[in-house]
Formats: sequence, C-alpha cells, structure tokens
Amino acid sequence: MGKVNATLPRDADVNTLTLEEAVAIVDKKAGSAPAKGKKAKASKPEKAEKPAKAPAKTKAAAKPATKAKKSKAK
Repeated sequence: MGKVNATLPRDADVNTLTLEEAVAIVDKKAGSAPAKGKKAKASKPEKAEKPAKAPAKTKAAAKPATKAKKSKAK
C-alpha cells in the first residue's frame, strides 16, 4: 500500500481534531480517484535486447609541442 496525503478541510481545527476524525479524512482521500492530470504509470512491455553499441572513437593523437625560440641576449 502506498502513501496517502490528505489535507484538512478549512473548517477543521488542528488542535481539536480527534484520531477518529483524522482516520475518516484519510480513508475518504484514499478511496477517491487520483487528481486530474496525474495518471498511473503503465507498465512498459519488455523490449527486445538491442545490439551492443560500438565503442566511442578515440581522439586523434596530439601534435608534438614545438620548441620555443630562444631570443639572443645582446
């Protein structure tokens, strides 16, 4: 069984609410239909296995670094 969250009616006082009244509110909420816009998740049919993907291509080898030119001291 899943969770059931229920909101209290505006005329209900939290401080004077009895356990029996709370249980009745939750039971009423649990028995009602889900809110519009929220659909129950349908189970997806099992898919046939896909062939394995080819491994990712590797990057081209980096070019060797060029030597920095040294300036002559005067």
